[in-house]
Amino acid sequence: MASALGACVAPPSIPTFTPPSMPAFTPPNITMPSPPTAPKIIFTVTVPAVTPPEDVVYLRTGTGQDVRMDRIDRLTWQVEYTPAAGIPMTYGYHRNDVGYEASEEISASDTEQDWYKKRTVSANISQTVMQKDEVKKWRWLLNEPPKVTLVKEIAEYLPRVSGWSFQKGIYVIDYWWDVFFTNGETENTVERIKQDNATFVQYSPTWALKFDDSGITLDKTIGYGYPEEAIRYETKTARKAGLKVVWRNQVWMEISPEEVNKTRSAEWWEQYYNVRRQYLMEMAVLAAEEGVEALCIGGDSDSLTGFTTWGSAPPESWARWMEDIQEVRKIFNGQIYYDFIAGGRMEEAWEPDWVKWQPILDEIDFIGVSWWKGVSKSNDAIMMELKQNIAEQFDLYLKPVYERTGKPVVLVGVVFPSADGGTTGKYDWNARETDVWKPDDGTFNDFQEQADAFEAIMSAVATRPWIAGVYPFGFWRHDQQDKGPNIRGKPAEEVLKKWYGNIK
Repeated sequence: MASALGACVAPPSIPTFTPPSMPAFTPPNITMPSPPTAPKIIFTVTVPAVTPPEDVVYLRTGTGQDVRMDRIDRLTWQVEYTPAAGIPMTYGYHRNDVGYEASEEISASDTEQDWYKKRTVSANISQTVMQKDEVKKWRWLLNEPPKVTLVKEIAEYLPRVSGWSFQKGIYVIDYWWDVFFTNGETENTVERIKQDNATFVQYSPTWALKFDDSGITLDKTIGYGYPEEAIRYETKTARKAGLKVVWRNQVWMEISPEEVNKTRSAEWWEQYYNVRRQYLMEMAVLAAEEGVEALCIGGDSDSLTGFTTWGSAPPESWARWMEDIQEVRKIFNGQIYYDFIAGGRMEEAWEPDWVKWQPILDEIDFIGVSWWKGVSKSNDAIMMELKQNIAEQFDLYLKPVYERTGKPVVLVGVVFPSADGGTTGKYDWNARETDVWKPDDGTFNDFQEQADAFEAIMSAVATRPWIAGVYPFGFWRHDQQDKGPNIRGKPAEEVLKKWYGNIK
């Protein structure tokens, strides 16, 4: 028997340890502040009903930035803009990104420098401002169409001499800005010219000069001038639409009579001849490549050729010019012409110096005339008087040009400002009354007088077969009822459209 001490005894059971359950961790509900956002202004503007449907509205800020707006409907435009936070911004609206001459008119005294600083708005950080505006009137565009009486009848149109086709032309305003590449005005203008029944368009590629007593060079960098790509672009656009293109190219800058008549060295003149040759050759090459119909080889307002024609140039200057023209002929197969300017009041005589000009007249294909001359002695000439005066003036001054040369006359620039008295010849090209870049000076805008002048011009042209074309000068790239010679958007445009539609 086993002793009690040797018996096996089970160890006491040890209870299993179960850790206490811990509650699930829930992070505290902390709302973090959102970072501040940039301010935002949503501009919405309604424009007058007379706004042409092809126009695009732009916002211009007080710093000069132009922002294209989005069309919401026929007369409503909108754009979102981010301003500087908390700082009032000035701004204004304009058409087609061209600035003052197509801007909104807050007051008639607005200037080119301040028109876009008349409105004010601001937005603070993280704020969205809904800014609603109304353009009550565009500058140089009336809210009601001009009221004039137009002649419905039309005279018989006689065929032109020597089988010439009549140049039913429009002369587009002679400056170029880079916005015309993107704002649609080039294309819209071509379409408008076709709607006016025109078949020719005349562009005026413009460069300038840099010169002093040491030499002379071409300046292609002037702000209103045409870069080569612009010349090509505008010409291609017109030709693609089926229009024929004429270039009244020019080198232009204001030169005093003292500068023109100054005695200069033989070396200076030799450099001048080289520059003139360079210019005409460049234009001839471009014109040939772009299929231009006619090219201007100089004009009364051309500063480059003016050193020969205006002043006391050496006799060889004319002979060298003839050589230039002959070189142009080797490159350019189209027609060439010179542009005479007939200007002044009605009673002032005009006639080319036949002896001096005969060599030029022998070389060109037709005689270009820019008609700035007055055709009445009063601001209130009636239609019968205008027709009689214009017929007499054409027969007195232009018919002898045809009879002496046997070459037709083309009115490459017809200038009748719509400012009161625009038929009298009293307004120069830079007259304050007709300046679209300055505030309205209060001169009456006589649309009837301008329309009557074009009616009388076309009536006279119809029965004079030796006039082979008409180009009203200064056709803008948008509708504009300024006081200058532009006819786009004015009743005179309807006069021309009627006549062009009748000429086959």
